[in-house]
Amino acid sequence: MSLQHRELCDRGWMLARGWPWQWPLVDFVEDCYHRFGQLVIGELEALQSQWMDGSACGSSRPGANVAEQVSKPGGKLAQLGIQVYASPPSELQVSPYEYSGPRFYVSLTKRALDVLGEAPPLPRGFAALLWPHKDDFKGQHRARSLGWTLAPPNSGPQSLHAELWGEPGHLRKGDRTRFPQLLWNHNVDEACATELVPGAFTRGSCAARQFERLKSPEAPALVFDSEILHRGAAVSGNQWVATLSIGLCSPGGWEAWKAGTGGTYAEDVNAEEWRMLPIRSQSADL
Repeated sequence: MSLQHRELCDRGWMLARGWPWQWPLVDFVEDCYHRFGQLVIGELEALQSQWMDGSACGSSRPGANVAEQVSKPGGKLAQLGIQVYASPPSELQVSPYEYSGPRFYVSLTKRALDVLGEAPPLPRGFAALLWPHKDDFKGQHRARSLGWTLAPPNSGPQSLHAELWGEPGHLRKGDRTRFPQLLWNHNVDEACATELVPGAFTRGSCAARQFERLKSPEAPALVFDSEILHRGAAVSGNQWVATLSIGLCSPGGWEAWKAGTGGTYAEDVNAEEWRMLPIRSQSADL
């Protein structure tokens, strides 16, 4: 087992080598970002007066209503196969830690399913780095998500969270990663605006001490385990901040997903909203 894989499993992330990965699915996300990024921002800015609607007392995420509106069937983004969701929001850093603004996730999964049908195989060496165990290749690998996060100008830090985690019967094993996520800045000279808590595989549970342990990798590209506590960093300045990403799902992750994960839960994993992009297998070559 490589040192990088051990870092991913123990610490929760590893820095990427190369820029960022030689994989056509990365190019697909990059191309969509450059073609449609400003269109998405324009749609969201047009509804800025509604960003905090429905967010009183933390009953729902800021931006959820707006994300639903800009993604409505027949709209500009839906016609492109783009869906916008409200991510865990920004929050104040003093008690009572109220929500201070929205953050968004721009999903390209439907577009990728329509345009590509399936993703090309992961680069051989990279796949073996993520999944060094032979039984990690007994089944279908998938892209759980692909797109980019969007933080509005002058946003506070994001709520600390884990995206999903295995429930009893499918708890995480210490030498495996089921939901690795590729994260990169579209500008190669800038670091990803992401903070992570080393080793915080807490099934989404946050304690005050976790905030004191937050680390910034200070790298333009990294891989992290979606089961670890993390957040988007604060945004200073008048520009939107985007971080591109591809979330992966191993065969073991798929079993946990079908059983019902915490943090992100799909009542019907086969429903259109929760479809994943299959990745063409190269298991015979590994």
